[in-house]
Amino acid sequence: MSALAARLRDRIRAEDGYSLVELLIVLAILGVVVGGLTQLFTSGANSEIDQNNRVQSQQQARVGFDRLRREAHCASGVSFSNAVGSSYSAITLSLPSYCTRTTLTSAVSIGTSGLSSATISVVSTTGFASGANTISFGNSTYQVTVSCTGTTSTTFTGCSGGVAVGQSTTQSYASGSVVTNGAASTVTWCAAGSSAPYTLTRYVGGSCSGSGTTWASYLTSNAVFAPYANAAATASVATSGGGLGPGNYFYEVTSVKSGVEKPGTITSTTTITSGTTNTITLTWASTGADSYNVYGRDSSGLRLLGNTTSTSFTDSGPAYTSGSTALTVPSSGSFTISASNTGGFSGTNISIQLGVGGPVVVCGGVTSSSFTSCTGNASAAGTYQVPTYIYSYSTVRPPSTTLAVTLAVDKGTQQQFALSDNVVLRNSRPL
Repeated sequence: MSALAARLRDRIRAEDGYSLVELLIVLAILGVVVGGLTQLFTSGANSEIDQNNRVQSQQQARVGFDRLRREAHCASGVSFSNAVGSSYSAITLSLPSYCTRTTLTSAVSIGTSGLSSATISVVSTTGFASGANTISFGNSTYQVTVSCTGTTSTTFTGCSGGVAVGQSTTQSYASGSVVTNGAASTVTWCAAGSSAPYTLTRYVGGSCSGSGTTWASYLTSNAVFAPYANAAATASVATSGGGLGPGNYFYEVTSVKSGVEKPGTITSTTTITSGTTNTITLTWASTGADSYNVYGRDSSGLRLLGNTTSTSFTDSGPAYTSGSTALTVPSSGSFTISASNTGGFSGTNISIQLGVGGPVVVCGGVTSSSFTSCTGNASAAGTYQVPTYIYSYSTVRPPSTTLAVTLAVDKGTQQQFALSDNVVLRNSRPL
């Protein structure tokens, strides 16, 4: 027993242990292992943050793109600004009144004297102007228009008016009733910023100014918008040889390739200030099309004026009958109409109207001085004095305006995400 105790005392008194070199080696190995693990965890955390940022920016871009698409679908027209090469960083959309809408969240009562400084609660005022607005809503009997002086995110304030024509009792407009803008409006979408990353921002009005709403961030390019398959035309006016008088004239040229017509844009808005014998000549660059359809000519709506294989077209205005005797249109059979200023007509099977609001006949072709192979019909039969003006009565309309949109988004550093679409402006072709 004493020997065992002696050995234990010797072991306790012993000074054996690790040397400094051994300790340093262990610490170095431990540092390498811990450093590697730290780098692994840090890389994983950074990757997670990067992916979350990327997903959030992509999701925001999808929401903004969807809002832009829905608004463009409802628009009646688009204009482009801030050119970036062949594309643009801003567009202004013309919106009919029914395109901007929300709903009532509480009932509104309007007496025979109307509202007076009332507040109208709605789901959201997004899309309406930030200040004064004219809004409309209705019930099963009346549609009313109310003027409001201000807005919050969910109310129109300082509202007055709203008495409907023929209203003799107080009217109630239920919660859930649709509220629309009381007038047509414009909104502008901009790829805002002086350098990347840009933001997709929506402004109420015709420019990229004021208090806008950002719908997408981290755009890598501001070349966002482009007219789709357009033929850019210029117009020149001659003061003789035609029949165009003072007024504003609108034209659109579309490309036809292998029988397929591509949408264009309004190629020219031309104003004639005086004279009654003007002509307008459109010229445009070739798009490689087989032919071109030319539409015009005034605010009553774009109608097909003619088809041409060249890159120019002259509109001489409405034709008119010529000769020394009155024009006789038979009830059946074929006949020819001698006419002047037929430069605005071309092609075959041309529908023409004899006088404003007059009957319509179809002619097989046109020369420089006549409409040929016209088909008589009972509704148009009769005698027409010289001159009788002849107007295009084509029911053919150009394809709806189409807007090309591309959003390139990247909040990370390795991969770019892009959304693109050709958005049809469904209300861009009024009759």
